[in-house]
Amino acid sequence: PIEKEVEVEGRRLSVSVEEVEAWKEQGKTKEHLVVKVRVKVEEDGRKTIVEKEARFFKTSGKINGYVNIHGDTEEERKADYIHTAAVLKALGVESWSRWENQIRLTRGALDALMKLEPVCKALELCG
Repeated sequence: PIEKEVEVEGRRLSVSVEEVEAWKEQGKTKEHLVVKVRVKVEEDGRKTIVEKEARFFKTSGKINGYVNIHGDTEEERKADYIHTAAVLKALGVESWSRWENQIRLTRGALDALMKLEPVCKALELCG
């Protein structure tokens, strides 16, 4: 299991990855690689179970991806963003761009996630 201490926006969080799954899925127009993680995030003694899905796809030969941010209020969305960013950092993803309700990912994020066996197996690239 992956366990890391990370910092997001000045907050220190402890991340423990409990499960990683990955599979290919046909969308309406293109195939997606879906990476689903279940993690425990701990901050100031409070533990939260977080389940997130990152979806990657090719557009014009370029790899793009995203993770949706959820929450009914700005405060809930900010908390979900911080938890999601902590998960990405714990998995070795170093950069992304934040949109209102999404974190946008690039090839670099997929390269980092390729180190996880379920991801390389889904892409048949484990070696």
